Amino acid sequence: MGMAQTAALVIRGPRTPASAAIGFGLIWVFLFLFVLYPLTRIFYDAFSDEAGQLTLANFYEFFTDRYYLRSLWNSLVLGVATVVTTSVIGIAVAFLIIRFEFPYRNLFSYLTMLPMILPPLVGVLGFVFILGRAGTVNVLLMDWFGMLHPVNFMYGTHGVLLVETLHLFPFMTLSILDSLSKVDPSLEEAAQVMGANGWRRFRDVTLPLTTPGYVSGALLVFIWTFADFVTPLVVGVQDLLAVQAYLNITQFVDRRIFRMGIVISALLVVLAIVFVLVARHYVAIKDYSSLAYSRVERRQLGPVARWLAVGFLVLLLFASLLPQAGVVLAAVGKGWSLTALPDHYTLDHFRQVSVETPRFIVNSLLYSGLAVLICLVIGVPMAWIMARTRTPGRGAMDALTTLILAIPGTAIGIAYKQLFVAAARAQVDGRSGRERRRRQVDHVQGHHRAARVEGHPRRRDFFLHHVDPGGLRHAVPHAGRLGDDPLRNLHLLHRRIPQPGGRARRDPDRALCGESLRGQSRRGSARRRAVRVR
Repeated sequence: MGMAQTAALVIRGPRTPASAAIGFGLIWVFLFLFVLYPLTRIFYDAFSDEAGQLTLANFYEFFTDRYYLRSLWNSLVLGVATVVTTSVIGIAVAFLIIRFEFPYRNLFSYLTMLPMILPPLVGVLGFVFILGRAGTVNVLLMDWFGMLHPVNFMYGTHGVLLVETLHLFPFMTLSILDSLSKVDPSLEEAAQVMGANGWRRFRDVTLPLTTPGYVSGALLVFIWTFADFVTPLVVGVQDLLAVQAYLNITQFVDRRIFRMGIVISALLVVLAIVFVLVARHYVAIKDYSSLAYSRVERRQLGPVARWLAVGFLVLLLFASLLPQAGVVLAAVGKGWSLTALPDHYTLDHFRQVSVETPRFIVNSLLYSGLAVLICLVIGVPMAWIMARTRTPGRGAMDALTTLILAIPGTAIGIAYKQLFVAAARAQVDGRSGRERRRRQVDHVQGHHRAARVEGHPRRRDFFLHHVDPGGLRHAVPHAGRLGDDPLRNLHLLHRRIPQPGGRARRDPDRALCGESLRGQSRRGSARRRAVRVR
């Protein structure tokens, strides 16, 4: 290959093979069925009334209700507060790990990620066991210091903030670590040569260069906190937006409250998308490129600073992993109540779960494994197509996948519930309609057989009075099997359909038809009497 051909290939970029185009189409089908269509359904339900008419009355009711507005405000404040607390902890941990050398640095770099991978429900339950009103800490305070009333460490918005901070700070740490690893240390050295102290170097040089990573981490933390309803419910907080969406959907007492749950879910999606777009715009208006990267030289800490860093990380890990210890104690404790630690220990709880109810474990492993498999089947081809091909629409797919990460799981779950419940209801209604029509036809045939036993002529249509308009049309083929020709079926059956809300119309054709049938009936009866006389 010549130099000109090579240059042309580089300029054109990778080609789009046929397999990539097929995979691209299948991925779009998947995204439409499981992302776009459910969200479209939830927005349709939010902007429609019980009759299916488009309206803004639902949103007007939301924005004129003080309780819902307070829930929205509390959710925003809690999200911002969690971003602030996780930023302080995450930035400090990231700087210690990547810029300084101290004992067990590599070990701490792994251990600080543990709170992120542990289930959030387990964490909040563990905090209740340790810091609740009858938890270990309050029992010790009342026993040792003679306190008459327990301290409220957990129940309230401050408890939600504590749990979210200790669970989500690893997201911020990872984002800052990635950004700090790409900052050229020579820029900080130049600022130091010019006389800038440590705080000013951090504020004017380092922190602005880490903005993309910081914004992504802050966005993840904010949306997670904004959409979390499990932690607030456990600690008794209900005036939050995600909690109201969950309660209105699952415990509604009338259709109006249920509709407000759908409206709140739609608002969660809209607000999350707005936050993502604002964050991307804020990052895009500035330039964070660096001409070259050099290896970061970690500085040695003094004896006191070294052990202060170790002590800070140990204390942070202790606070983060303390709830897991509470869950373990509750799992092996027997009758643990009003004591600092369980008085008796047993493994019977594990036996009950593993032997008597193994389906819980099997379902958890099965569904998590299926989720991983689906993510691999969809995610790997998607990444390859967007990175290695020139398929049109890659930008739209990239933007959609970014928004999927930002859409609250609460809203997605409610959207799936609305979609699949509607599909199941339509299927049940279809089956009910078919069963009703089958019963109507059986009803018609039964009347006809009874009429034949009584000696009525075969073509008499008196049984049509017992059929409703919907079932009458389904009697046409059965009437044909009973001996009527198609044209007569069309005339007799369809002209006798009652009008909605009233009796069937009587017109001259039907009168003539009825007289003809009565005449046929009289002639048939006369023939039968003549046969009996002979």
